[in-house]
Amino acid sequence: MFGFYVANSSGASVSDSLLFRLYSGDGQFSNLLGQASATASLANLATKLVQVDFSSISLTPGNQYTVVVSLPSQQLPPFGTYSDLSVFYNNINNPYPGGRFYFVGALI
Repeated sequence: MFGFYVANSSGASVSDSLLFRLYSGDGQFSNLLGQASATASLANLATKLVQVDFSSISLTPGNQYTVVVSLPSQQLPPFGTYSDLSVFYNNINNPYPGGRFYFVGALI
């Protein structure tokens, strides 16, 4: 299982599909192993953990893997606007200790 906390910062409820891509190695420019989607349905200002199951893919303990989460391209908001969903990471709510979080290529 892989997951991220997703928050709704809009003034209304949202229900958006999120695309999760699993890569081997550290970074998204390695081998794509698989992808899955999950729906994030959240009320205004709500937060929840959204997870996907990659159990059909054999992972090797001790190896590094990267999961990239995004909105599918057909669901992207118009140019100049932003989605109401945000993905976040912090040490308090992190269900995966030892993981790293990158934002726009920078280690957070």
